[in-house]
Amino acid sequence: MLKKYEDATFDTLKVYSGDDLGSESYPFRGRLLDRDDIRLFPSEFVQQLEYDSGFFACYKFHLDSSRYGLITRTPSEYEPSSIKLFVLDKKKGVITYYYELAESIGDAGDVSNRTSWLFRQPNGFGCFTWDEELHYNSVENENDTSIQRWDYFRLASFNKRSVDTFHLDEGKAKRQFGHFLTR
Repeated sequence: MLKKYEDATFDTLKVYSGDDLGSESYPFRGRLLDRDDIRLFPSEFVQQLEYDSGFFACYKFHLDSSRYGLITRTPSEYEPSSIKLFVLDKKKGVITYYYELAESIGDAGDVSNRTSWLFRQPNGFGCFTWDEELHYNSVENENDTSIQRWDYFRLASFNKRSVDTFHLDEGKAKRQFGHFLTR
């Protein structure tokens, strides 16, 4: 399975869900995984394969000397648009936990986008995540072209046992990570 993941080295990696998931230019297109490939994943993912075969190996990188980070595109509500970081313990050969890095869903005037930036820290890797939620009021009233918007920010650190997450208020998030938020 690991051979299907492309090796990645980076100081900062922007992870996002795209509109054209099958495009050759989409960096998280990945290589299709089959049932044997995902046997290391948590059981809820193996069971999901029975009705959705959209698991794609994207990138692997060393989180530290004993763990790999496996960036994998997985099924979501309508298509395989969720991108998760699975943490593989190299010695035990098991996935110890996972974290959703990116997702994009839209339905009936509601849009939800999750974008993350993985970045190298002195003691491993961290992750800044931006959840952007939009509601297009024109769905209820075609004359109302206004859009409601909510932004949520998290900071995550990947330690040996799990992921530690901290919610950031918008001001602190923009001061500390505003350079990521420019489009």
